[in-house]
Amino acid sequence: MIFILCRSIEEEEESEMAIDCGENSANMQNYEEERKYGEIPVRIYWQYLKDCGLGVVVLFCLIALSWQVLRILTDVWLQSWTNTIDQDQSGAHADTFHYFNIYAILSGGCVLLSMLSTPIGQYAGLRARRKIHTKLLDAILANSLRFFQTTPLGRIMNRFSNDMAIIDKVSIQITSLFLNYISFQ
Repeated sequence: MIFILCRSIEEEEESEMAIDCGENSANMQNYEEERKYGEIPVRIYWQYLKDCGLGVVVLFCLIALSWQVLRILTDVWLQSWTNTIDQDQSGAHADTFHYFNIYAILSGGCVLLSMLSTPIGQYAGLRARRKIHTKLLDAILANSLRFFQTTPLGRIMNRFSNDMAIIDKVSIQITSLFLNYISFQ
């Protein structure tokens, strides 16, 4: 099939140049790959959020923020409980059961929200990665045959896999940093 395709192209462009249909990369032109360095534009982050699904992102942020608020409330409640014990020198700890129940409810809420937050965040990231992967694959496959003849397959595969790996790693790090920033502010 590839041989027939290469043969028909070779007949059409016989006067322009010879085409190598084999795996030999001797006829492939080497060119300097264009790379961009520096800050990532805001539109790229916005596109990522849209690929995640704005509803899922909003739900994730609400649950993650609620989780952080409950974590803080749990610490505040524990401090209030210990302050009450320090002030009560008489030895009567009638309110211990009350403080423990509230602390258990707050801790259970933290556990529940963390169990909800993580899968929702993973789902949003998975959804975005699938959409971005499909877009990248469509963009590569939309190129002309000349692109594949002049660009080594290894370069295409490395670039494609590196870009996807960066999306997977960087998006998780940024989300984690964002949530940590919000929780400590």
